[in-house]
Amino acid sequence: ETKLMADRLENEGITAFSEVEVVPAYEEGVIAVAQANGIAGISSNTIMFGWSEKKQRLVSTLGIIRQISLMGKSTVICRVRPRAWSSKPKRIDVWWGGLQNNGDMMLLFAYLLSKNSEWRAAQICVHSIASSEMMLKQTEQTLTRMLAVSRIPALTRITLKAEKETVQEIISKESVS
Repeated sequence: ETKLMADRLENEGITAFSEVEVVPAYEEGVIAVAQANGIAGISSNTIMFGWSEKKQRLVSTLGIIRQISLMGKSTVICRVRPRAWSSKPKRIDVWWGGLQNNGDMMLLFAYLLSKNSEWRAAQICVHSIASSEMMLKQTEQTLTRMLAVSRIPALTRITLKAEKETVQEIISKESVS
């Protein structure tokens, strides 16, 4: 498996280190790998894995996110759509909350993903949710500055949250296409 991943990374022109770990259980395994992972004395600070449609796996995912957060690490969750949908224009959605000061890292991650051969033509879109008109204007200014400093081309979409609307409903609606 490690050789297969290394070959795939090389074919894609991606410089990265891959590692395969066999673990007895998903949640405990991800946490153990997150704690032990690293190279040349440098430990990882971000854990990335796929979004599952299985309810029990989602429960595990929330537990993993909590544990990884307690370790001071970030989590990136990817949802990959079937290839049959690949005829639609691709978009990389970045959901920015504004509290963690990690917007530049998320933009860089989206930009690096857009360099992958399958995502090369993707548009990066930075989303945020505002609870008031004042927050909407502040968020707009902050995102405009962040994009200017990063020099990463991206669209911005700031949604004003209706009183009875949940964050999950907004994310599902905005990221569905």
